[in-house]
Amino acid sequence: MIIDALQRILAPLAQVDRALVFVLGLLAGALVQYWRERLWFKIEAFERFRRELNEKADFVAIKRNIQDWANHHDDEGYTELAAITYHEMQAYLDVMEQIAIYQKWGLVHFRLLDEILGDDLMDSYDYCADHHILETYEAMDPSADYYGNFARLARKLERREKRRQRMYSLL
Repeated sequence: MIIDALQRILAPLAQVDRALVFVLGLLAGALVQYWRERLWFKIEAFERFRRELNEKADFVAIKRNIQDWANHHDDEGYTELAAITYHEMQAYLDVMEQIAIYQKWGLVHFRLLDEILGDDLMDSYDYCADHHILETYEAMDPSADYYGNFARLARKLERREKRRQRMYSLL
């Protein structure tokens, strides 16, 4: 009799437990789907930038000049392959700034960015610093933050590279 009464009282709780498990399962599934789609978006965004930098003829030429400069600018008698025009460099830096903004907001996969485009980003930043390109843009309009996100991303990649070098030097 007491057992029957307890079973009648606890029966609705068992249904609530099942409903709660069902709702938690739906929530977990939605969360997994959200993270999967977010990761996919980050990889797609990275791939779009990588394709743009590696397949657009103007950017390939600029990248080749910058890589040549990065590899040989300390050599005696070095001359650049070809001068990069103001408009070409501005278009190239606009893409670098877009990459940096996507990274700032977590919309591009940072490890892919670091591993695959990191050297190109750092070479571009070093080239700009050596040729005073970013300062030139800032001098034209001091109130604007020209390519500030690109500069912050380059510094972040540089810090990451220094940590990586310290870690490998300890091994």
